[in-house]
Formats: sequence, C-alpha cells, structure tokens
Amino acid sequence: MTIPRKFTFPYALTVPFRISPVITSIIILHQIISLAIAPIQVLVTAYFIDTALSVFNEGKPPELIIPPIIAFIAFNAYHRITAPLLELASKRREIKTRLALRVPFVQKRARLEFKHTENNDTADLINRVWEGPEYKISQMLENLTGFINMVGQTASYAVILIAGAPLAGSLLIVLSVPIFIISIKGGKQQYEANRETTKLSRTFWSLSWFLTAGIPASERNLFG
Repeated sequence: MTIPRKFTFPYALTVPFRISPVITSIIILHQIISLAIAPIQVLVTAYFIDTALSVFNEGKPPELIIPPIIAFIAFNAYHRITAPLLELASKRREIKTRLALRVPFVQKRARLEFKHTENNDTADLINRVWEGPEYKISQMLENLTGFINMVGQTASYAVILIAGAPLAGSLLIVLSVPIFIISIKGGKQQYEANRETTKLSRTFWSLSWFLTAGIPASERNLFG
C-alpha cells in the first residue's frame, strides 16, 4: 500500500476500507444496528412497564408481558454475542493494517532528513505518530462513528421524550449540548496532555540510552 505525501484526516478515514473493507463494513453495520436498537429498547421498556401495571392493576392476561421479555432477551443476546466477535474482528483488522502500513511507514521515516530528527518538535511528532500507528488510524474512524452514534442515540431519545413529555425531551436536548461541548474540550485537553507526556517520555528515554547504552559508555570511557 502506498502512502500519500500528506496523510490527511479524510484519507485516514478511508484507510480501514482500503485495507479491510469487509471487517470495517461489518463494524459500521453493527454501530448502525446499535443506533436503531437503542430507541427500540426504550419503547420496549415503556411497553413492558405499562403492560405489567395493566396485568397487576386491571387483571389483563399475564401473557402480554412475554413479547417484551423476549425482546429484552434478544437484545441482550445480540450484544453478548457480537461484543467478542467484534473485538476479534477489530484485532484482525489491526493486524492487517499493521502488515499493510509497516513497510511504507518505515520507508517514509527512513527518507526523513537528519535535520528533522534533531528538531525537538518534529522528533516529538514522530514519536507520537510512530507508537501504534495502525491502532490510531483505526481509532480515527471508530471515534468518529462512535460520536455520531452517541449523537444519534441522544436525538432518538429526545424525539421519544418529546412525543410523550415535551418538557422532558426539551430538557434532555438542553442538557446534552453542553455535555457534548465538554466532551470535545476534554478530548482536546487529553490530547495536549498526551503530547506533554510524549515529550517527557522521549527525554527520559534519551537520558536512559545515553547513560546505559554501550556506545555512549564507550565514548565516555574514551574521552573521559
């Protein structure tokens, strides 16, 4: 696989489809199904509560609560079965991504001019990117689809609440907006914290190599 000169975010989103289209499509399909199941579970729960109250208070047949119970079992079974399978599929995609990108990444890093390795900012950037690049590339798409999934679920809950209780639905929307904003800002702060941690880790590694590696030790013994 060839890597473009500028590895942009939109291109990174297409990498999982280029390397493992089937697994990536299955993972996205699962997220779409989960997005559809979320509001259905709310409706089934509401139906179960209403039916159970009708059975106890109005003497309706107990058989009426069987369908929602079966639905609960089906939803739980789906999540229990798909969770380990999707984890396995993600690991297989990560392995395929590593095999496909390792050689181009090594070639791209080997072609860097020496001045880049002497520049602190560039060296920190290389260190951050080089640590598990295949996982980070896969996570770009999963983070984006996960955020869309979260927004979609919140919107579906709000629509259901507005249909039955407009005030509660409006309150959910009002409270969700600052939560999303805080999540985005928190993610940016976490990224900045990781950047600082990477700088310190690289500094500690350089000092450790200088003090313990054979070549620096030989130079110290030679030149005193």
